[in-house]
Amino acid sequence: MKIYCQSRGKGRVKVIVGRISLNGTAGKGRSVAKVAIHPTVRKPGPDGNLKFNLGSDTAVLTLKKPLKFGPMIQKICLSSQYKENVGEIGFTAGWGYQQGAPSEDFHGTAQQTQFPFEKAEKCVEWAKRFDYSTKFLPEYFLCGGTYGRGTETGDSGGPVSTNFDGRWFQVGVTSYGEYQKNEKGRQFDVGAYARVSKACEFIEEESQGEARCLDMKKSPEISAN
Repeated sequence: MKIYCQSRGKGRVKVIVGRISLNGTAGKGRSVAKVAIHPTVRKPGPDGNLKFNLGSDTAVLTLKKPLKFGPMIQKICLSSQYKENVGEIGFTAGWGYQQGAPSEDFHGTAQQTQFPFEKAEKCVEWAKRFDYSTKFLPEYFLCGGTYGRGTETGDSGGPVSTNFDGRWFQVGVTSYGEYQKNEKGRQFDVGAYARVSKACEFIEEESQGEARCLDMKKSPEISAN
């Protein structure tokens, strides 16, 4: 799993929603009017040019035409503050590579999995052992993964969600990670997931207030209708 960065220009980005099969024709496609990258992701280097710096690894895409919601296209709540507990479960989905496959191919059908959140210290130590240009910053990232469960190359930018009192909240965005082996040679996934709560102000500003984060513990009751 590699560091995710929305580096393509808006003209090269197309959003497709409501599709499960990667090569299928179902769903709706939308062109992108604007790509906004969180200001903490890039900062001026010594030469004055913008350099990659991993802060809140998030971006907001503004569509040229609005979407119509239905059974296959739905909203999800965004969490304004989320304090993970070790062992608490996060849910994610994507078309990323399959671990152990003979070749690095994307899944033809969207996959979903769940994994436990880990102590931030685990990802801090892990990041020190790999050649990454950034440290794991607990302020900006959730740490998660376990044996045979996590995310892979191609899943970056996807959601990490959790269920709170019957309502789904997106709490993270898949960013980067690696596979490790324990002393018995058993392989497990460990990954860094950008905290949605650190991007709430940015999301609200870029969406002109259309998208707002909610306090998980104070959100309105779910309607029976």
